[in-house]
Amino acid sequence: MDLAKMWPRGLAGRVLLGTLLVIGCAVFYHFFKRDDPETDWVEAGMRPFRAFLPVRDAPYVNPHLDLNRLKQVGTACKIYASDFDDQLPPDLLYLVPEYLPDNEYLADSPELFHSGERFGDLPSDTVILSGKKNRRGKVPVVYADGSGVYLDADSVGK
Repeated sequence: MDLAKMWPRGLAGRVLLGTLLVIGCAVFYHFFKRDDPETDWVEAGMRPFRAFLPVRDAPYVNPHLDLNRLKQVGTACKIYASDFDDQLPPDLLYLVPEYLPDNEYLADSPELFHSGERFGDLPSDTVILSGKKNRRGKVPVVYADGSGVYLDADSVGK
C-alpha cells in the first residue's frame, strides 16, 4: 500500500481531507470532553459506548439499609436519653450533630413515638421508631430494647 497514491491530489481533495479532520476532531472532543474536573478520562471515554451498555431500571438499594439506619437513630435516642435524665428527645432533629453525624439518617422521615417520655419507663417491646413502608408493605420499626424488625404497615403504632 503506497500512501503517496492514496493522498488526495489537488485543492478539492485537500479541502475534503481537512474538513474530515476537523469533523473528526469535533466528534472526538464531543465524546471525550470532561464536563467537570472531577470526571476522569475513563468515564468520559465511556460516553460513546453507553448506548450499548445494559440499562438498569433503578440503582440497587440494600433492602436492609432503612432498618439499619433506623436502628442507628434508635441508638442515638438511647444515648440522648442517657444524657438528658432518661428523656427521649422531643424531636429527632435534636440528635443532629451531637448524636448523629448528619441529617442523612433522618432523610426517610422516621416517626418518633413517645417523644419526651422517660425511656426507662417504657417496656422493652414498645415501638419507639418507625420508618416508611417499603414495596412489600412492611415498615421497619425499632423497639425500646434496640432491636429492629419489619412489621405489617397496619400493625405499626398500635
